[in-house]
This record gives sequence, structure tokens and C-alpha cells, in this order.
Amino acid sequence: MSQLPLALELREGHTLDNFLAGPNGAALATVRAAADGEERQVFVWGGAGQGRSHLLEGAVRRAQEQGRDACLLPAGELLPLVPEVLESMEQFDLLALDDVDRFAGHAQWEEALFHLYNRVMAGGGVLLCCAAPPPPPARRAGCCRTWPRGWRRGRCSGCNRSARRSWRRC
Repeated sequence: MSQLPLALELREGHTLDNFLAGPNGAALATVRAAADGEERQVFVWGGAGQGRSHLLEGAVRRAQEQGRDACLLPAGELLPLVPEVLESMEQFDLLALDDVDRFAGHAQWEEALFHLYNRVMAGGGVLLCCAAPPPPPARRAGCCRTWPRGWRRGRCSGCNRSARRSWRRC
């Protein structure tokens, strides 16, 4: 099989410094910590237009400016391809998966992401994900939908939303 090229360029102007946090100050701080390598796994969720992709692009840009290898993988660009494109992606110091919820229901992609997660964690990398719906609630081990321990997860809310839906430690 020949290697498939991905057109994964960051949009101009999306940085962590120009993200207007509003009530999302904790989200911004946590994503910044991931970009700096201080957090290993972060999950951000929120509605359309609330800055999820901006945060991921800003984190990738920040990590690259620090001389770290970082890559943004938008689900919309990956889904038309084969899941094998994720092989060797653990080589990056920071890997950002945009709209990860779009992989739900695609068994081969779900399995490929599971193995990618394990490889990134084993290699000491950072995994930063975003999605529209919130992650499933944390459950006891043994359940097929167990939320991995150690993830920082939180909602990216609009400026008119209450800050009570802020970040929490799993």
C-alpha cells in the first residue's frame, strides 16, 4: 500500500494567545499545559463555534514553536482514508485529534484510535482531543466504555454560559 498524503496545515491566526477565554479560562490553561508537555491527556468538548478547534490549533502551534513535533489530525480529513494512517503517529510529542466524536460507530477507526492512544501513552507523548458531545461519565474498570484514568476533561462553553460547567479532574 502506498502512503497517502494528508493536507494538515494549521489555519493562519489561531493561537493560544489570541483565544478569548471568557468562562473558558480553565480550558485554555489546561490546553496550554498540554502544549507545554505538562499534561499528557486532555479532552475538550463544546458546541459549534465555541473554540475547540482554535484551542487545538493553538496548542499544536505552541508546541511547534517550542521545537516539539506536533500534529493536528482533523477527523473530517481522516475519515475518507483508511485507519492505517494512524500508524506511527505516536512519533509526535503532541498529537491533537479534532472532532474525535466523528469516529464513533466506525469500528475500524475506533480500534485504531484505541491502539494509537496506547502507543502515545507508552511513548510518553501528549494526546489532546476535542469533540462536540461530552465524554461518557467515568465508570468502573471492566466496563467496555471505561473512561481512561488521568484524562483532564471539560467543557468549552460560550461566553454566555455559566462557569459552573468548568473543568474537573477525573
